[in-house]
Formats: sequence, structure tokens, C-alpha cells
Amino acid sequence: MLAHWEQRAIEEVVTYLEVEPSLPKRLRRLGEIAANTSGPEYGGVVAEASIRAWARSDVAVYAAVQRVDAQRLGYLHDLLGGIGLGNPDFARIIYAGLIGLEDLSARDGQPIKGPLETLIDLILALE
Repeated sequence: MLAHWEQRAIEEVVTYLEVEPSLPKRLRRLGEIAANTSGPEYGGVVAEASIRAWARSDVAVYAAVQRVDAQRLGYLHDLLGGIGLGNPDFARIIYAGLIGLEDLSARDGQPIKGPLETLIDLILALE
């Protein structure tokens, strides 16, 4: 299960994104994917929040989450750097926003898409 999650969380997303030549559009598309990735067949919005909770008590799951986080942050940093926004804090802010929004959405049922798109637009306005 973890190997499948890791593959979907990184490889499939990057493969899908790389066909978009415009880096700002690629970042926006990444936000759309992040907001819509976990369909009901994968546990919905609670899936990743549940994996993160599981990682607090299981060393193997913790290691998988660490790998995914490092790869996602690296990809975001590279993407933002290509746009001219090389401050690594921007990648962390977007990623932390996603993680927080997923956790909130798992509890209150509110969509992730609008707030995440707003955050991405805000950061892109800095370019």
C-alpha cells in the first residue's frame, strides 16, 4: 500500500505535469492535482492525513512520508526556482498549506481547491 501511495504521490504526478511547458501553469496544475488527487477509490481527502497520522506510530510509514515530503518539496522548489522564486520558504509554505488544508478538510469537509489556488496565486504574484 505504501509503495503504491509513494508512486502516485510523486512519479505519476510529475509525469503528468512535465508535459506542460509553462512553469506557472505547471504550478497551477500541480495545485489542481493536489486538491483533487484522492478520489473515493483512494480514501478521499482523509487518505493522506491518515497516512501522516499512521507515520507517527510506525517507523516504516514515517520513512515513506519523509521520502515523499522530500521529493515533493524538491520538485516544488525547483519549479518555483524556474519561475524566479528561489526562496525555499515558498515551497514549504505551499506544501504546509496543502498538508494543513487536507487535515482541515478531513475534519470539516470543506474543499481544498479554492484556498490552495489562492495561495498559489499569491505566491505567483511575487514573480
